[in-house]
Amino acid sequence: MRPQIFVTYNGDFFDWPFVEKRARVHGMSLSGEIGVSESKDGGGYRGVCSLHLDCMAWVNRDSYLPQGSRSLKAVAKAKLG
Repeated sequence: MRPQIFVTYNGDFFDWPFVEKRARVHGMSLSGEIGVSESKDGGGYRGVCSLHLDCMAWVNRDSYLPQGSRSLKAVAKAKLG
């Protein structure tokens, strides 16, 4: 069964490009295997029948943390203690 929801932190600009390049190295297609590919406008990765939630977008939009304090570790510490 294919995953339906992917949740990442900066996945649009780190995780998905990394996974896509590694898949190519092994002769696989990310879109062919799980139906996820980079959007035509370059605004992130989209799935055919799945949803990708990049939490970094939420932090950048809604967080009151200083610009230098938005790493995953800093956000988790600030929000989760």
